[in-house]
Amino acid sequence: MPLDMKWIGWVTLATIAVRLLVTQKLRVRMKKEQGEAKPAQAPDIECEGFPDQCCPCTTELGKGVA
Repeated sequence: MPLDMKWIGWVTLATIAVRLLVTQKLRVRMKKEQGEAKPAQAPDIECEGFPDQCCPCTTELGKGVA
């Protein structure tokens, strides 16, 4: 007679649901405590050498190449 293992699926499903619920509540609580954090602003970078591709990566990597 095989063992009935259906309960493992239900326990796993319940565990995932509880974890998602707790995570959501913690996220809301942290936002309330910290206040809405303002997104960090990108630093003002002067584009040297690549004016059409002015992103920090190409600006920094392109310095001294030309």
